[in-house]
Amino acid sequence: MPFQNILPDPNNTIDSAGKASSTGAGPGFASVNITSKNQIMNQRTNSGRMISRSVSGQSWEVAITYNPLTRTQFDPLYSFLLQKQGRLTPFFLSLPQNKVPQSSAFAKTVRPTTEAVGGVNGDGVTIKAVQTPVDDGDMVVGQQYIIVSPGTSNFQASGATANTQNTIFTATDPGDSTKTGTVRATYSPTGQDNILMSATTYASSSMGAPTPGDFFTVSDSSDSNHTKMYQVVRVETSSSNVFSVPSDGTNTETARVWISPALQRNLYDDATLVFHNPLMRVLLSSDVQQYSLNNKNLYNFSLKLQEAQK
Repeated sequence: MPFQNILPDPNNTIDSAGKASSTGAGPGFASVNITSKNQIMNQRTNSGRMISRSVSGQSWEVAITYNPLTRTQFDPLYSFLLQKQGRLTPFFLSLPQNKVPQSSAFAKTVRPTTEAVGGVNGDGVTIKAVQTPVDDGDMVVGQQYIIVSPGTSNFQASGATANTQNTIFTATDPGDSTKTGTVRATYSPTGQDNILMSATTYASSSMGAPTPGDFFTVSDSSDSNHTKMYQVVRVETSSSNVFSVPSDGTNTETARVWISPALQRNLYDDATLVFHNPLMRVLLSSDVQQYSLNNKNLYNFSLKLQEAQK
């Protein structure tokens, strides 16, 4: 069994061998302070116009405080952190208040079948990022597409090496709107602030949907470096009466999820969106870790972490 690489807490306890163990230690947090850090440059012109632009990507910062700890509680935690050698080695953080989605229906949908709440097992449904087909003539130059249906189109005129289903190509022009072929983008590009999510048999009326405030991460076989933590800020479903819910050609329904920050990397089609127990990849903010021991032999300790994308 590999060593645990999640900060010890009541849901992720650790034993003396450094492995996950139900009988191990994992102190709870007294408080958690989460900061979203965006660096924006503002400049006012002589005419009074304000010009703003982002000068770096968004990152999360987390400050954790603990109630006074016994030695049995403290030593496994402190040993875990010492092994990381300050800011040298990243690890993962599970935020207890964001372990499960707020919607009880959606929480059950994405909860693993091996976990139960109130005696009810989760459905273990995998939620994925999806792309919906677009017509020939509506392609974005420079975007990568896969041919869904050639129809009467000639996608070779738009950059494809063959005019057959499942051929992947980068569009060199928008195409011909008089033709009947369709294509699907292979990814949502960096900087996009909304994504489409679905599942093989997804239906928001029975399976629920994310709620603003929920966190999620990405598990993408096409990009193992996509470790960013995102927060949901707005959700549109078939019952929201905001947008016409499209299908990606495989799934029956999608939901549009607006996120903060915008995508930090390309999000490829069929990447898994992890809403159940998303883990933030973090580093210690300092190379110095200090604690104090009071006259009751209890340890006082806190720590600061910063998000560390690959």
